[in-house]
Amino acid sequence: APRDRRSSGARDGRPPTSGQGGSYGRPRGGQGFFEVEINRQDKDDRTLQIYGDAWECLDNAKMMSGITHLVVMYVTVQRLVDKIGSKLQAFPRLRRITLSENAIKSLSQLRVMETLIMGREIEELNISDNPVC
Repeated sequence: APRDRRSSGARDGRPPTSGQGGSYGRPRGGQGFFEVEINRQDKDDRTLQIYGDAWECLDNAKMMSGITHLVVMYVTVQRLVDKIGSKLQAFPRLRRITLSENAIKSLSQLRVMETLIMGREIEELNISDNPVC
């Protein structure tokens, strides 16, 4: 589906690079990038993509209130829970979570996510590009 992108975090609007040939790579320690995508066909469908340590986006309660899909890359599940757990009320419309490149080696590591999904209407949890996959 066509999407509009609104981004912040990186100076040039792209994820931080690994420094090799301009290809996108893992953010270095302390770096991060986030962007919000709005589905053009369904303006109520909004995706927040967080790459690395880009937690400043959580300070924008108005933006968070419309997020329906959260994509988190290059962040451990424990760090995700630590950063988002206290701000969970800011995501009343969250229905989908996608985790990628999070160093998940065992499904037991997902137990810490119970606090994020307990009592919520999460319809979909996607996990990709992790050792457990």
